Amino acid sequence: MGSNHLTYFKVENFKRFESLEVKDIEQFNLIVGDNNVGKTCLLEALLIDERPKNTLNHFYRLLVKRNLIEEPFVKYVDDNADYNFENNQIAFYQKDRNKSLNFYVNENRFSIENRKEELFNTKDEKIRSFIDKERLFDYQYINKKSSNWLVFRIDDRIRFLADITSSYYEGFLNKPNESKIPNIPVLMLSDKIEDYVIPNYELIFKEKNLENKIFDLVKRLFPNIEITAFQKFEGKTLNIKTKSKDKYHNIREYGEGFVRCLYMIILILSNESSKLIIDEIDTGIHFSKLKKVWKTVIKLCKETNVQLFATTHSLECIETFVQALQESNIEEARVIKLKELNSKEVKAITYPFAEFEYLVKSESEIR
Repeated sequence: MGSNHLTYFKVENFKRFESLEVKDIEQFNLIVGDNNVGKTCLLEALLIDERPKNTLNHFYRLLVKRNLIEEPFVKYVDDNADYNFENNQIAFYQKDRNKSLNFYVNENRFSIENRKEELFNTKDEKIRSFIDKERLFDYQYINKKSSNWLVFRIDDRIRFLADITSSYYEGFLNKPNESKIPNIPVLMLSDKIEDYVIPNYELIFKEKNLENKIFDLVKRLFPNIEITAFQKFEGKTLNIKTKSKDKYHNIREYGEGFVRCLYMIILILSNESSKLIIDEIDTGIHFSKLKKVWKTVIKLCKETNVQLFATTHSLECIETFVQALQESNIEEARVIKLKELNSKEVKAITYPFAEFEYLVKSESEIR
């Protein structure tokens, strides 16, 4: 497994999780469990990044993707500290607003505190030391009277302070598409392939020159669709030509399963050595193609050193995941089952490859 991959993850005070610990993580991780047990919630927590600005961007963009907040970001009104404290982007993820979000990633601990205090006059020595060192209030766009701040720490060391009432904060959350800030590739149910491919078209098809590889992989999954060219049409739609239809036409003529598979292929190829997060990976894909899709995804992730985290509620998806791994002779995989206890807490049980057949059998008997 790549040196940058997660092997251990724990999150505290995140949405429905008071505390959730996931051990023995591998390169390929399929997250399963009952409806509303927290599978998607775990995927959201995995967006944590050691770079505070990236973390804010990841969490904020996910809220936009899920239509929980509107875009663009507008800074909070500086004279309504109570409202800001209860309703900012980080507050949405906190189970308890008065406790920090805590993430334990391998050997590191990250925390994000939603703080209601005028830091210009703070008596907190660590925060005061950071402010003095960074000369924070020398920046003209930082609001000295603000009582709403986000405090980022790594292993208890302050790394970043964000005033959510300032235009400075508004600026870096609204980074343009050409921004070079790296992103964790995420595929949620409401995502549109156009929203990813169109802004990154030059990177995918010019800089990385992935066109021919995409053609080949799509043909393996869909032998009747032989793509010969891509087109970015009016900056809004993604069109293709095929051998059977030598005229540009919208990719959506081929249905949800085709579009989702194409999206996954492009995400993996264009995000080498990163982390890929997919919610309900089998959505729209016919059960007869599931094993073939899994084998393609596993092979691609292996070649590009991508670590995969995906969810499903389908037994067929679990079964074909196991079959694809067996036929590919790959054991660097885990099934992570989330289970709600009587106390309403959620526990993560990690099954190694050697126990997959037992897991599938037990799941079959339950259902």
